[in-house]
Amino acid sequence: MLLSNYIKNLRKIKGITQRELAKELNVSLSTIKKIETEQTEAPSVKLLEGLSKYLHKNPVAVFSDIMIPYDESLMNENEIHNMEFVKRIIATFCIDNFNLKNIFPCYDYLEMDFQNIFFAELCLKKSPSHTMVLSKVIGYIKKDFNINKQDDIWEVWDNIILSIVKFPKRINKLFIVFDADYKLERDLYKAFCEKKIHNMKTGIVMGLYDTNQCGFLTIHDFVEEYEN
Repeated sequence: MLLSNYIKNLRKIKGITQRELAKELNVSLSTIKKIETEQTEAPSVKLLEGLSKYLHKNPVAVFSDIMIPYDESLMNENEIHNMEFVKRIIATFCIDNFNLKNIFPCYDYLEMDFQNIFFAELCLKKSPSHTMVLSKVIGYIKKDFNINKQDDIWEVWDNIILSIVKFPKRINKLFIVFDADYKLERDLYKAFCEKKIHNMKTGIVMGLYDTNQCGFLTIHDFVEEYEN
C-alpha cells in the first residue's frame, strides 16, 4: 500500500500517465500497474534506480520516503532531522541484506529510561531468526556528559551493556548509530574506537552515519576486534 500510494501521488504531482511514468523510470507499464493495484509491495532495485534518477535523489532517500512516510508539517526542524536520520539508516540496511521487523519499538525497562533509544528491529533476509537491533547513541548519554572525562565515556558503555541485559528479547547484534552531524557524537565514536573493549555474547557494532550522504562514513565492529 505504501509503494502504491507513493507512485500514485508521484504521478498526480507530475501530471503524467502510467505509461509516461514507466518510460521515465525505465520500467515496464505492467510494473507500474502492478504497483498501483498493490500486487507489488516493495520497490525493486531497478525501480529505485529509476526513481533516484528521475527525482535526483539518493536511492536510500527514495526508499525511506516510500516505506517510512511522515507528515513534516507536524514537526519542527530538529524533529525532521531526527526522523530523516532514523529513516535513512533503516533504509540503508533494508536495501542491503535486512528486513524490517519492528519500527520504533517501545518496551518497559522498569526504572531504566531506554524507551527512546531503540528505533528498529531487523532480521537478515536469509536468516530471519538472526535479529539486529538499532539504537541511537544519544540516548545513552547523560545531560552533563563531558567527552574529556574517561568516567563519563565508560558510563555510556555501561548504559549500553545494561540496555542489552534489560532488553526483553534475545538479540544477536546491537548496532549503535552515531550522527555525523554532531561533534559530540563524532568525538565519542572516535573515543570508543580507540578503546580495547571485551564484549559480551551479544555482538556490538558502532557506526558513524551521514544523513546527507545516506550512508555510514565508518563502522567499528567490536566482535571482530575481540575475536582477532
